[in-house]
Amino acid sequence: MEEAEELSNRVGIIDHGDLIAIGTQDELNRSVGETDTLILHVSEEANPETLAVEVRKVKGVIKAEVTDHEVSIITPSAEELLAPVVTHANNLGIKIRSIDIREPNLETVFLSLTGRALRD
Repeated sequence: MEEAEELSNRVGIIDHGDLIAIGTQDELNRSVGETDTLILHVSEEANPETLAVEVRKVKGVIKAEVTDHEVSIITPSAEELLAPVVTHANNLGIKIRSIDIREPNLETVFLSLTGRALRD
C-alpha cells in the first residue's frame, strides 16, 4: 500500500476480485469518513482523564479517550487542534512528553471498506 500511496494519482481497491472503491487517496479517505488521531503522551504524575475531559469541550474534537498515560483525540484535522489542546494541557499544569499525529492511509481505508487487514 505504501507504494500505491506514493506513486499513484488514483487507486482502486479490490476485494475478492470485486472493485469496491476507486479514486484519489483523499477521495477514498473522505468516502469512509477517516479522521486524524492526535495522541498526547503525558507525564507519569499527570492525570490524563482531566485533560481528556477538558479536550472534549474543544471544537473539532469528535472523541477523546485515555489509555495509560496517553490521550487519544479523534478529529477531522489534528494540525488545527494541536495548539488549543496544548494550551488546555498547559492551563491544567499537565506536562506533555510527546505528541503523535496519525493520518489516515490506504491501509485504514481498506480495513474500513473490507473489515479486514491486508494480510487476512
